[in-house]
Amino acid sequence: MRSDFNGDFLGDDRHDPWTALSDSDFDLLHQFLIRTDMRTGQGDFWNYDFSYLPVELLSGLYEQFLTPEEQASDGAYYTPRNLAMLAVDQALLTSTDPLSETIFDGACGSGILLTTAYRRLIAFAEARKGSQLGFAERGELLTRSIFGGDINFMACRVTAFSLYLSLLEGLAPADILEAQERDGTKLPPLKGRNLAHGRETADFFSDDHAFHGRRFSLVISNPPWAEPEGKEHTSADAWADRARAPFARRQVAGAYALRALDFLEEGGRACLILPIGQLLGASSEAFVSYLLRAYRPRRIINFGDLQGLLFPTAENTCHVFLGERRGATVPEAIPFGEVFDYLVPKADLSLALGRLTMQSADRHALQSRSVAEDPQLLVTMMWGDANDLAILSRLGLRGTFANFWRGPAKNRRWTYRKGIHVEDKTRVAVDPGPLHAMRHVTTKALSAGVPVLSPELLVPWPADRRTVVGLNESVLSVFDGPRVLFPDGFSRGQLNVRAAYYDAPASFTHSVGVIAGPKVDAPLLKFAAVYLRSTLARYFLMMRGWKMLCERNGIHLTDVDAFPFFPPEDAPDPEAATAALAAVDVHVDKLADKPDLIQQIYYESVHSELDDAVFSYFGLTSEERTLITETVKILMPSIRPRSFKSLDTPAQRTAGRADFSAYAGTLAHALTAWRDRTGGQGQFSVDVVTNDPRRAGLSGIVRISYAENGQAVTAADASIDDELVLETLSALRKSGLRTIPSGDHLSLVPDAHLWIDGSLYLVRPLTQRSWTVRQALRDAEHIVRTVQSRARIEKSAATA
Repeated sequence: MRSDFNGDFLGDDRHDPWTALSDSDFDLLHQFLIRTDMRTGQGDFWNYDFSYLPVELLSGLYEQFLTPEEQASDGAYYTPRNLAMLAVDQALLTSTDPLSETIFDGACGSGILLTTAYRRLIAFAEARKGSQLGFAERGELLTRSIFGGDINFMACRVTAFSLYLSLLEGLAPADILEAQERDGTKLPPLKGRNLAHGRETADFFSDDHAFHGRRFSLVISNPPWAEPEGKEHTSADAWADRARAPFARRQVAGAYALRALDFLEEGGRACLILPIGQLLGASSEAFVSYLLRAYRPRRIINFGDLQGLLFPTAENTCHVFLGERRGATVPEAIPFGEVFDYLVPKADLSLALGRLTMQSADRHALQSRSVAEDPQLLVTMMWGDANDLAILSRLGLRGTFANFWRGPAKNRRWTYRKGIHVEDKTRVAVDPGPLHAMRHVTTKALSAGVPVLSPELLVPWPADRRTVVGLNESVLSVFDGPRVLFPDGFSRGQLNVRAAYYDAPASFTHSVGVIAGPKVDAPLLKFAAVYLRSTLARYFLMMRGWKMLCERNGIHLTDVDAFPFFPPEDAPDPEAATAALAAVDVHVDKLADKPDLIQQIYYESVHSELDDAVFSYFGLTSEERTLITETVKILMPSIRPRSFKSLDTPAQRTAGRADFSAYAGTLAHALTAWRDRTGGQGQFSVDVVTNDPRRAGLSGIVRISYAENGQAVTAADASIDDELVLETLSALRKSGLRTIPSGDHLSLVPDAHLWIDGSLYLVRPLTQRSWTVRQALRDAEHIVRTVQSRARIEKSAATA
């Protein structure tokens, strides 16, 4: 093969195992490689068939040779084929001329991204030419367009091999022989020209990189996902120090995203696969702000909800970030009005067919400036929309939990911290001392499912824990007095903060968080415990708890920081809040007086009453309460299905007649409210007609009609009629109803607003999520914006 093709993947190195083979062994291997029939001895005219080695196989094999220690140290993880193809799709989607691109991957690993991009370029070139590219033409395209590097030498060798296979794939043996005999054509050498390897010439953060100073039009990478521990000082640390770039959590992938700017020409684009926490974590806010100023974001695809389906063995999932280099220097401010696509695909059955089909509700146009100022918008907009932002903003302005324990120590009303450390190698261990005299709270004790902690569930200090770390007055002060305790995690069945009020002496470890305050605040702390277990807090957790949405059922101290919370005197209606606080205080005391076995029964009997008290305390309207309750009931249990077997979530189940009626009524009411707010006139009529939910091919159609005269409340109706649905769908398809491809592996299902004979038609699948109050409110706003836009266009055309 070396003599036939040359190329870099067939090096002249020797491996010790080969020295153990005899001449007859090599002869047998030679016969196999030249495709000799071992039974008959018949040889083959052409020795090679390149169709049996898909690039993803090579990538997977390469990963298998990396030890877990090497993977963790270098952050080298295999990029799934579907993700690689989608990333390349997105990277080339906005290209005006893909064949003029110079594509660079500075952490190419086994080369799946570069090989996928190269195959795509071959397809573009052959489509433009109208015939297949020859051996030499493919080689020229490769050396002109594809560049990469990796600190691992074997990774680059696998990359070269994969690229060569792509070059040869589909070519007829006669064409290759003719090119070799006529022109002496060989595989183009890539080492040192297109591919750099080793720490000396391929360290992405070093100025000694082989491609340092060279600019490319497109950087596409799945950079190392590594967070070096301890005091180890890496080249990424050194670069971040020199560049004065934010290095959030010392995540190498984040530093890579910013370093990539040095390899991009002005206006060049980057398509990067980044760990989910790099954009969503609270500690990454400075990084996100810098990233959005350095790049003009074009699209961010958040795969958080697909963790269990795309990455079943991984702890983390990812974003695909697509951005354009702004200029030579990073601007201080982002222009007003600049927006980007934020896509948050949800798990549905289309994934089983290898495609991502995304509903319009999962596609947002976000202002770059707003996200740079508050990156938590990316968390809220995973499942929320403008209605949720309005609730969070309005209540957050009155105060949050953070106001009770952040800021100067003298102004802190409460203490918020973790319990005692049992082990920490960086600190001195001491005897537990006074902890032996206290009862101890285990995380299991906090799984009882009620907002109070029963003394019956406490245990003595564990005898096997003979030392602790950090035993001081600060931690001892939260082991007594009124306080709220909660562990880091929670069960998938509960999906809420397992908060419990307790005011007697008891210790707990660092796996338990605590909110502690003075005795005068005992009623407010009891309310806090009930609130943290309420429907409202579960809703806030869904709007702000990125770990629960993307990784695991857990809650961090900083997640609770952002929850709206304030004393009754600062509530929208102080009198109602005071009454709600008193009612909760009574119920918590009654609950605490009951035996452990009875507490759950009593709590369930008053749960709805406690929920109402919490809603009343925060001054939420009946429409907001419906929206919040629906979110927790339908959407929250549908987060992150673990497998294709668990795709039958509440959001994906078939809606029923009651849902259609509720949707129609909400849409009618919302349109009327918009009419009144904008000073409009006329009357709307909302009709919903659907298939029989028991049949296949389920669809629902919404028709909104408008009459100029009249100011009456909008009428709403819902019915089931298979024949009418089929007739209407046929007419709508003729008028342009279709999905919109966004590359070969992502389809967007748009809001089809089709005007026919003076009526507006919407089409919805009969999944529960498509017929919620939330969707009706979203549809109402979209309809109004569409009508206003049409009116402006018509007015402009009339005056032109």
